[in-house]
Amino acid sequence: MQIDSGNALLDSTLSETGEPTGWFVGSQRFIKKMGLCQNELMEIKWSTHPQGFDSGVKPCALGPGISVLISGIFLIAFRGSSSEEWSEYRMANQGDYVMTHGIGEHYYVAIEDSVLITVRLTLT
Repeated sequence: MQIDSGNALLDSTLSETGEPTGWFVGSQRFIKKMGLCQNELMEIKWSTHPQGFDSGVKPCALGPGISVLISGIFLIAFRGSSSEEWSEYRMANQGDYVMTHGIGEHYYVAIEDSVLITVRLTLT
């Protein structure tokens, strides 16, 4: 049996500007911590967003994913293509989640200070 433990914030990879990205489990191409956190099957992110944070439009990951609200109020929206209308999902209660699978784009906004955990399965 293999066991790994740590802290999602402290073990998070760093962006080009030196800020934590939140990603602490995933491919060795961006996870530097050795052990089970280097994982080609899934990626896990611990996210903290201050009230008013707006991600802007981003492409969706190819594999299935789920984001679960730990605290705060958080809005996330998806569409399959730029010609489609946005479908918005508001998470306001601890444990609220949004699960996706498919090609498209998304954006998110922190209505209040928010903490989430996101898990993505990778497609190889």
